[in-house]
Amino acid sequence: MNQLLAMLKKENNHTLTKLKQLYRVMSKEAHPDTDGGSEVKFIRLKRDYEEALSLIEKQQPIPDLELKTGSAGKKNLRERVLDQLIMFALKVFTSEGDIHLGNLIELSRDYQIEIHKQLKLYQEILYSSYHVWMSDGSVYHPHSLFIAAIKQLTYYRELLHPRYKKLVFTYAEDLKTKADKLEPERAAVLLRLMSWLKAETDLSDRK
Repeated sequence: MNQLLAMLKKENNHTLTKLKQLYRVMSKEAHPDTDGGSEVKFIRLKRDYEEALSLIEKQQPIPDLELKTGSAGKKNLRERVLDQLIMFALKVFTSEGDIHLGNLIELSRDYQIEIHKQLKLYQEILYSSYHVWMSDGSVYHPHSLFIAAIKQLTYYRELLHPRYKKLVFTYAEDLKTKADKLEPERAAVLLRLMSWLKAETDLSDRK
């Protein structure tokens, strides 16, 4: 649900001034540098603002959000998987990252069984030992390309700016050149997961 449109509708005030006022307040709360804020929240708020701004500038009515969002606004499985994916990427080398990866693996079971298998492999042969290889550039740098691509996929999902899509594919190509320095099993799982990110990026074109 578009938070800004919901608040404008609730207050029955659909003016540009009110929209900007709400956006200023909420952007401070959503900013990654504040408690409770995050990159995901900040990007989504920006997307909501652009959608609301377009409606107001075109003098179009605010839609019935309850009807539009369907069953209590529940996200579909793909969105839940990708949301958990970015939460993992943002907290990757923390205890929270471990929790998010576990949640991601569980969700992926009903989304794509092959990706579920690859994520389990990733957890077993790579992520579980990150405290060992973080100082090893031959492992750390290829892995960082995977994490960077996850973030660019998220930006592209929310904003659909071609720059973010291009970066996902650029990181995928860079990973191919660095994968030969990895153990074959680790290289294979990272390359398969990166191919998944590319496919999800392409799928976002049709959202």
